[in-house]
Amino acid sequence: MFEDPTKRTEFLLLPEAYSRAEKVLEDKRIKMDEFTSLYGEVTVTEDKKKLAERELQIRDLFRDDPEHRQEHTLQLATVFHALTVNNESWFGVTTETSVQATTRFDDVFHGVDAVVEKNSPEGSTHLGLAIDVTFGHSAEKKITHIKNHIDHKSLTRVKYFKSETKGFRGEISELPSVVVGVSGDTVKELANLFARKEDGALELHQVQFQILDQIQLQCEYFASYAGSKGLTHLAEKYKKVSAFISQSYNLSEKLVEGGDKGVRDGFHQELLQVLGQK
Repeated sequence: MFEDPTKRTEFLLLPEAYSRAEKVLEDKRIKMDEFTSLYGEVTVTEDKKKLAERELQIRDLFRDDPEHRQEHTLQLATVFHALTVNNESWFGVTTETSVQATTRFDDVFHGVDAVVEKNSPEGSTHLGLAIDVTFGHSAEKKITHIKNHIDHKSLTRVKYFKSETKGFRGEISELPSVVVGVSGDTVKELANLFARKEDGALELHQVQFQILDQIQLQCEYFASYAGSKGLTHLAEKYKKVSAFISQSYNLSEKLVEGGDKGVRDGFHQELLQVLGQK
């Protein structure tokens, strides 16, 4: 269990969790068809075709990998994806924070599973979150991918974005991106709570502190990395997100009984090593 690493999750309500996850994502996911008037029907149709072809390649990769059971792995990934967009308070315990699941197109081609949108009188800021459920060791690969964007003097983009509050529809670019991950045993524990619809327990779950910690650490890391390249405009974007996450963490510390107990799982430990923090 997350708060007691000596105990393991012995059973998994995966069919129930996966069924609910599909419904949550269908409700929260941005729809590509809503962009035909903006991009044109031909462009949207072509993107759907590219996505279908890439999906087949992804399935083939999982099928040929002896270390993974394709269906089980992909379903758990879907559940964790749904958990992150269904628990907006994990990213900021305020009514100003919303989380949207991106289109599958932006998930596959741009590595962004969700967009956290913080609205304020001064305007909106967007934080792209590359969400991954890891059964192997993918933290280094994900961090390297984001650094490559910075090396090319750019950040992530989302082609199909629709703001829940600002009325904006279209592409957003120069989007700070981070990796959010948990261990396999952690996601199983969360999946069981999700399957049983124990949403109160999920809202107050200690995993939110791990997630906020991961985002904060990466914002500081990427801001420093961009600054070392002389890319101060990119560094500033990460610094702004860092300030937002710091406020979110402080508020969660006050609202969650017992505050942050300092529990972090195996994926987090791996991430610390990649970021040079361990």
